Amino acid sequence: MRISRSAGPTVRKPETYELIRRSDDAFFGYAVGPRTWKQYLFPPQVTLLTVDRTDNGLRFTSALQDSVRYAFLGVRPCELAAIDIQDRVFLNSGFVDPTYSSARNSMFTIAVNCAVAGGTCFCVSMGTGPRADSGFDLVLTEVVERDTHEFVIESGTEAGAAILADLPGRSVTEEDRRESPRAVLAARIAPLCARRA
Repeated sequence: MRISRSAGPTVRKPETYELIRRSDDAFFGYAVGPRTWKQYLFPPQVTLLTVDRTDNGLRFTSALQDSVRYAFLGVRPCELAAIDIQDRVFLNSGFVDPTYSSARNSMFTIAVNCAVAGGTCFCVSMGTGPRADSGFDLVLTEVVERDTHEFVIESGTEAGAAILADLPGRSVTEEDRRESPRAVLAARIAPLCARRA
């Protein structure tokens, strides 16, 4: 089949990825890359059964699924939206995929609100960020100021709340509540400024 026309977003300058030292010590001061969490939740290769030849014929044995527990650190809001779509397909569409279900039910998700937007980011236009609203156990907002480098941490589940209760730190102040959204707001404004330039 020959395609003579296509529709969709066009990247005029291909994205390249390079480690560049920032002027601050932000741990999550980068735009999301091309890799996804799907490779862990729905691996491209899974052994479903094994077949052994015996004197009496063939013996079929169901493969035991690995019971790997994942903790995903640094999941961005757009990636949470993608995982939600996978949930609808692999868990809530009338058939439950056992591999996906096992991985999904045993994962712990630590999301990060975006403070850096990439040239191909679309979260604002799709309503999937830069702030995470759901789908996480804990969500971090990294606040890097001249004299401060802190994380504002919120829980999204009981499991997240239990871990948060055990973490050292201080309670959130009203100033923290004002500063946290400011870091996320920068990611929301940056693509708009880039389009105007």
